Amino acid sequence: MRQFRYLVLTFLTMVYANRSTAHYCDKFVLDVSPGNTVEVYQSKDAGAYYCEHAFCVGVKHAGASQEVGIDANGHKLVGFLHIAPDKHLFSEPGSYVLSERHSKTRVITASAIKSYFASLVSRFPNEQQFKILLTGYNRFSVPDGQGGMVEITNNPSQDFVKNPENIDSVMELAFGAKQVKAFASADEQNYVINTDGR
Repeated sequence: MRQFRYLVLTFLTMVYANRSTAHYCDKFVLDVSPGNTVEVYQSKDAGAYYCEHAFCVGVKHAGASQEVGIDANGHKLVGFLHIAPDKHLFSEPGSYVLSERHSKTRVITASAIKSYFASLVSRFPNEQQFKILLTGYNRFSVPDGQGGMVEITNNPSQDFVKNPENIDSVMELAFGAKQVKAFASADEQNYVINTDGR
């Protein structure tokens, strides 16, 4: 059986300014595993800042690629998640507990990956390898609402994707700790997922 790497893109970013609920559609409760639930909102748009452009570019490139996964409805498996601002936007890395800062993001990302994986396996049962790309944003400046700018020095999206501890937790939440074996290479995390219950 050949090994094929099927690419799935998931974009992670953050919202600096709080939005009114008018910007959101339905509220969902994601239940990834017992005790691991979180409320999320489906947004009507990807945001008026850089987020919208990044999502558009991601979808455009995915549409032109034969390596990006497709679900049962023919939609490319490209996700986009806004991570809300938190109290650590200006904190030094290492001065807080990752599992506390990213607990909700871990559950949401695990739900997405679990769903993507199920879609890919059902469509391509003979494939042995799937690759998932998680992207986040580095530090950047945003308008402060008073004519100036404020710099976000600790973007939660970058902090989430750059720490293997977060990704390990996501995979364990999605598939179960006993079903996942992690191993690292030069610039990526790799996981073997046992799907036959052994």
